[in-house]
Amino acid sequence: MDQDYKISIIIPCYNVQHLIDRCLESVMKQTIGLEHLEIILINDASTDNTLNKLMEWERRYPDNIMVVTYNENLRQGGARNVGLSYASGDYIGFVDSDDWLEQDMYETLAREMLTGEYDVVRCQFIRDAGNGGESGFEPEWGGIVTGLYTNELIFGHDVSFPEHMSYEDNYWGPMINHYVKNVCSVERVLYHYYINPNSTVTSRNQMAQL
Repeated sequence: MDQDYKISIIIPCYNVQHLIDRCLESVMKQTIGLEHLEIILINDASTDNTLNKLMEWERRYPDNIMVVTYNENLRQGGARNVGLSYASGDYIGFVDSDDWLEQDMYETLAREMLTGEYDVVRCQFIRDAGNGGESGFEPEWGGIVTGLYTNELIFGHDVSFPEHMSYEDNYWGPMINHYVKNVCSVERVLYHYYINPNSTVTSRNQMAQL
């Protein structure tokens, strides 16, 4: 695999003090290697201890993690736009702060991206209660968090997320899909979508399909 590429991973964070460690541990343990990762954490006006948690992670990994904090709550879409403004990677990935990844997720997606001429490489996800038991759900496709996108696809077409609103995925997904020419789908569950009844993203029962 090419040693010169970098992936920017954008993670909006709002009041996830009890969940963010699990998420970031799964990111920092990626088998692809930290030399390929740029992690951008956006503290979206959290009112709990989330910001302190994020700063601790940045102190541990100053070469890989950047924390950006806002006093105004921008919601998922606005926070992702902020993250994109700082992203410098050849490829872009999005993670929700209460979810977690299989350790080889980005290595798997990047391998496909580097061996083909794809705009997007995506995997399957599973809805997971995070209690170590069976989720009860079959693997599913879609959702922007399961994809790895080329920098050129996102920035070349200037597609941003709607701000201050829910269901931002349902807008951004179809918009970016309009410009996608080649997609690779990896038939493995590499992303765990946390079932959290108190989360703002729980109401997104249907993730945007690419």
